[in-house]
Amino acid sequence: GYQYPLTEVVTSAFLPDHEYIFNIISERRGGGVLNLRERTAQAVHGVVFLVRPPRPSRSESGTAILLPESDDGWKVLDRKEEAPRVYERIPVTVFDEYGQPIQVMTYRVPEQKAESTPVPASEPYVEVVKQGLRAYGLEGEAQLDAAAASKIVPLITDRLFVYGTLMAGEPQELRIQPDEDVLSWVPATVRGRLYAFEDIPCLRPAKDSIVYGECIRHKNLDALFLDIDFYEGFRGYGDLEHSLYYRALTFCETKDGKHLAWAYFARTVEGAVEVPSGDWRSR
Repeated sequence: GYQYPLTEVVTSAFLPDHEYIFNIISERRGGGVLNLRERTAQAVHGVVFLVRPPRPSRSESGTAILLPESDDGWKVLDRKEEAPRVYERIPVTVFDEYGQPIQVMTYRVPEQKAESTPVPASEPYVEVVKQGLRAYGLEGEAQLDAAAASKIVPLITDRLFVYGTLMAGEPQELRIQPDEDVLSWVPATVRGRLYAFEDIPCLRPAKDSIVYGECIRHKNLDALFLDIDFYEGFRGYGDLEHSLYYRALTFCETKDGKHLAWAYFARTVEGAVEVPSGDWRSR
């Protein structure tokens, strides 16, 4: 009986280091329903909405329709998600496709209320979720199918975009190890802006300029990120304020087309100088 409070789309965005899991049972849905769990190098693609207070509705004849009283769209969403009885509303940081962080709220089932093992989902419920992904052009159908079948969920991408000291021939190239885990290493570009702080490269989100670098496909990104997160001074998404860089997803262009890839963005470029060419090697 409430009006839908999610009426204005801000942007699509990625929730990093999380993945789908079906570990809460819904009798109404006939099986497991969606939840989130943490996993390094994984991500969930979704949509950021503005939450609006419900407005009065009118019938086709113009007669006012009386809705249950609520001046807060969050109350409507909490009721839909049965929060806090089933789901809980939590603050998280998501990133748009250019790597810009956005503070949002989302819903998750607390660990103590979830099943200890995944629960297979019903096909009609999974199809409803897929319709949502397709409606907004989101990544993740393969991940959804695997999670719904209680299988290991494949990573949303196996690519890393590098643009400075991690490129081939640069001082930190050897951090991309071991060699047998590298599937490909090719030139690439992303939308962004490149800066130099002395001899340190800094990538910042931007829609109107291009940064040149390389796209690396890697078999074990989760293991690789354990080292590079530390090297880049990334303290985790819960402590961006004290991080030097943060890891986010963006789209890179190679000769084979457009691909989703991780990249490390500088949290700030205060005191840095822009590299107009966008190419670290020709700065």
